[in-house]
Amino acid sequence: MVRKMKSRVKNTPDIIQDPNHSELEWHLGPDQDINWYEASEWVKKLGLDEGGWRMPMLCELKDLYDKSVPSNCKIKPSSSSWLWVWSGEKRDHQYPDNRKTAWGFDFRHGLEFWGGCNESLRSRVFAVRLHKNKNDF
Repeated sequence: MVRKMKSRVKNTPDIIQDPNHSELEWHLGPDQDINWYEASEWVKKLGLDEGGWRMPMLCELKDLYDKSVPSNCKIKPSSSSWLWVWSGEKRDHQYPDNRKTAWGFDFRHGLEFWGGCNESLRSRVFAVRLHKNKNDF
């Protein structure tokens, strides 16, 4: 369930106004498992509505957490097929075999997580950007 904000900006099927920060817009990635590298590439290639998209910071994902909505996420409809969303923040630590790791957010439990950048099970991608027309605010 997406909370509606009083704003002159309207949500579209593809772009969702951030319920916490009126200057941010979100776009939900495909509802399929995706690793960090694939997520990063998907966001880089996203040309929706003149582009400007990036992977979210961990603090931005945390701001979307709300355990009072079915999905625990203010902008995502209920779904049992996903658990985690990648952030754009890589982690300094690597696995002992030198595999890279990155941060994400676990919406089921409301916790930060880190995982191997090649891991994809139940991970998703969201894209975020500054609102394209700042004059609307």
